[in-house]
Amino acid sequence: MKPLAKLGILIISYENAWSIRECLESLKPARDLGAKVLVVDNASTDATRDYVGAFEGVELLSSEENLGFAKGNNVGFERLKDAGVSHVLFLNPDTIVDEQAIQVLWESRADRRILQPLLLLFEDGKRGTRINSAGNPLNYLGVSVAGKLYEHQNVAGSEIRQVATVTGAAFLAPVSAFSDESPFCEEYFTYVEDTELSWRLRQRGYELLLVPESKVWHQYRATMSTRKLYFIERNRWYLLLTLWSFPLLLRSLLALSIHELVSFAFLVKQKSGWAFFRSRYAVLAKLPWILRRRRYLRSKSVMQDAELRSYLSAGFESTELERSGGKVFQVYEAWVTWYGRNLLGLG
Repeated sequence: MKPLAKLGILIISYENAWSIRECLESLKPARDLGAKVLVVDNASTDATRDYVGAFEGVELLSSEENLGFAKGNNVGFERLKDAGVSHVLFLNPDTIVDEQAIQVLWESRADRRILQPLLLLFEDGKRGTRINSAGNPLNYLGVSVAGKLYEHQNVAGSEIRQVATVTGAAFLAPVSAFSDESPFCEEYFTYVEDTELSWRLRQRGYELLLVPESKVWHQYRATMSTRKLYFIERNRWYLLLTLWSFPLLLRSLLALSIHELVSFAFLVKQKSGWAFFRSRYAVLAKLPWILRRRRYLRSKSVMQDAELRSYLSAGFESTELERSGGKVFQVYEAWVTWYGRNLLGLG
């Protein structure tokens, strides 16, 4: 077992008393090898802080306000960077880490590699064999889904391979990847911020890789709320307008317009129609920031647009969406895929 004194493990918690103990218990092998574990708590009102405080060798950084996932991670990252770590494992508080998972990631690390373990579902109170995320595909509409969700872990194989984006639930990154800015864009607050981070690093030439032999179980709870839908829709447009090239935006304009109608219909069905209008208004209000952010990100990109597009999906690549959306969605998904393949040249 290799020492892990240069590894920082960062967990952002908010009302996670129900899961944080199991997560921290699973990190004991890493702590015993010298890994620094930091929990940033976003003003939880449950027993989260008490549970974290009971663990020897785990540092707790308590915020008196909810900083959000993005800013909470940035605050914790700076703390770990100051402590001298070379890599940070960003980890959700509702995960359970396999005993060998961190060692496998550590041995696979490199300066320009972003590594995601294979996330499996924790089901019926035990470690399951179905996938939560094998890397997340991203399509040209800015929609990212959990890759291979609910499929058996065997479909992920055993070889390290490229993925479009990594999930924020668990990934390892070198500190040097964020030498000129914080890991997460704080304007996103929560949701889609991991997709933004992934695509931003890909623009800068980093490899985003799945390491299937490193396994982490996720106590995944699929929830839907008006607040969540608002952030997802707003941040999807932040992503499109700051990271997509103008030619790709123009060529996708028809599909994006039709997707607006589909998004509105979906939000109305979820009794969250106001989230559609509020999210678009928020984007318009942020146009000056969006333009500044876009110029900055484009100035840092080292990859050609054609190469970046090769990592985008034509369709949604989600059997769960197809199943839950019914026949109407399946027809729409088929059209989106046709558009991406035939008019945008995507795979």
